[in-house]
Amino acid sequence: MRIYLNSYKHTVIAHYSNRNIQKNDAPPVELRINDISSNESSEEFIDRFKTTTVNTLFTHLTIDCKDIAIGILIRIINSLSNLRSLQILMLPPIEENWLFNENDKEIRFIPAFKNKITDVRLEKIIDIEQIRFILQLCPSTRYLQTNIPENINLNRLISSMCTTNLEFLCLTIPNADNKIIDQLKKIIEIEHCQIERIGDHILINFIRQNC
Repeated sequence: MRIYLNSYKHTVIAHYSNRNIQKNDAPPVELRINDISSNESSEEFIDRFKTTTVNTLFTHLTIDCKDIAIGILIRIINSLSNLRSLQILMLPPIEENWLFNENDKEIRFIPAFKNKITDVRLEKIIDIEQIRFILQLCPSTRYLQTNIPENINLNRLISSMCTTNLEFLCLTIPNADNKIIDQLKKIIEIEHCQIERIGDHILINFIRQNC
């Protein structure tokens, strides 16, 4: 059993991240998946995965999707009904026309059930579609922590989160400064929304959910 601990040491970020953990909760049980053997098919991997994990109630998944197909990621999450938190070390680029229906923009890979994941960490993203995908795959997400590139479109980023259940957002932006804080305040326009910068981390507390 591996114990999942908050990766950041700052007390404010740790408080936001761990806000859903109750005093009487059992320590999280972590599953790590780095890759799939090149000698087995996707179906063989899923069969072996289900057999291996059937007797353990994992509550946290850390996965590197660099060489794992999106469809496999979805099936893994659907197989772990007790998950509360998810950490993705790397996610492949998401093609909007492939992933989302053209008319309603709903995700093509509808999860078999609404999972219980409320805490999501994306270690490295390239574009906004990756965040949109994860938030639709995990619609109960309350806390999202992610590293974003310096040139990302903040308007599109925030607008993609306005219809979600997010309560806390932690953005790690290289060379983050107070100008970015001012820009975010103009974009969000939420009464009672709190924005705070801690080094390269920007914390947004959505006290109200309407953007």
